[in-house]
Amino acid sequence: MRPLPVLVPSAILVLCSAVPAQGTPFLLADAETGSPSNAGAFYEPKPGVSWGAYVYFAADADGRGNELWRTTGAVGNAELVADLNVAAGSEPEPIGVLGGWLLFVADDGASGRELWRTTGVPGNASLVVDLVPGAAGSDPREFVRYGNWYYFLGGEQLWKTDGTGANTIAVGTPVPGATDLVASGSQLWIAADDGGTWKLWSSDGGSSVGFVAALPGEPTGLTGLPGIHLVFACDDGNHGPEPWHSTGTAAGTQLLVDLLGGAAGSYPESFTAFGSVVCFRAHDGFSYRLWRTDGTAVGTWSIDTGNGPRNPEWLTACGSRLYFRAQDGAGQNAELWTSNGTAGGTLQVADIWPGTPSSGASGFAFDGAQWTYFSANDGSTGYELWR
Repeated sequence: MRPLPVLVPSAILVLCSAVPAQGTPFLLADAETGSPSNAGAFYEPKPGVSWGAYVYFAADADGRGNELWRTTGAVGNAELVADLNVAAGSEPEPIGVLGGWLLFVADDGASGRELWRTTGVPGNASLVVDLVPGAAGSDPREFVRYGNWYYFLGGEQLWKTDGTGANTIAVGTPVPGATDLVASGSQLWIAADDGGTWKLWSSDGGSSVGFVAALPGEPTGLTGLPGIHLVFACDDGNHGPEPWHSTGTAAGTQLLVDLLGGAAGSYPESFTAFGSVVCFRAHDGFSYRLWRTDGTAVGTWSIDTGNGPRNPEWLTACGSRLYFRAQDGAGQNAELWTSNGTAGGTLQVADIWPGTPSSGASGFAFDGAQWTYFSANDGSTGYELWR
């Protein structure tokens, strides 16, 4: 399960994702002003959600603690949507849009971490359902949009919601040790640590959850492909951590390809669905490289220009492009890169902090139409919001 970063605002950079040549990044707002060495409001970025004319995100711009904000992308246009926990910040996690509502998880200081919603208008947030009454909260996690519902885990239970309390419903019985939830084209998948034995479960989203297979080790980076097809990383004790896949049966759950050979393993990670394939990074014995797979051995190969990217991080699908932070072929200058899934279409977009320093570009979020938003440091403003 990929850890979720936390946003703290400072500045904004803008990038057009449709055509790299149109994508000169620029600062939108210096939300946390101060000296060039200040951390900035987006020092620890968390992915945002685009809806209508706005991008919604978590940020701490004025000492309130992390709360829900929005921006149209215009310079100086960020505004607070909800201040749910005045004392400490509600640490909101924007989920997505459903039924005319933006769903997010937050802690108002009284109900614990629970599911909330807002129309997007400042001051219009409300609790959807308090699954575990009291300050502890149910800590809903692993949200997945599947059909007309959002599915998520609350403890070991699979839930689904249409954004209303009345239609927030438990699916099947609890899955012992449930840790991860993802969707492929036509299936939901749950990874679980059942008393030290890792297991894979699946559901069609109806009223039940079924057992698929026992795994030789912990599956990480679970990511869906079209149809009933899942890819992930696993270590069987013989090949080291390598890409695995499952087609929904015990026999169809196996090693996909041994990228490095031997017992060391290529340590694949950062699996990211991108069109009909999955991109990820894996180690070739010298550095991490960018890879892609369609779920078959012959359809798995490295995307490399000869001069990078090396050690790619924050892989994020933004429309027809993949954006990420990476170093050049010499393993230096970690900056903003993009790829269309081919070596010829992979390039560095901009050197935001000129020279050898890294801008730390991260937290990429696509507005669904044209722009990709992210956090970066140009050496003058600290970490701020860019596009």
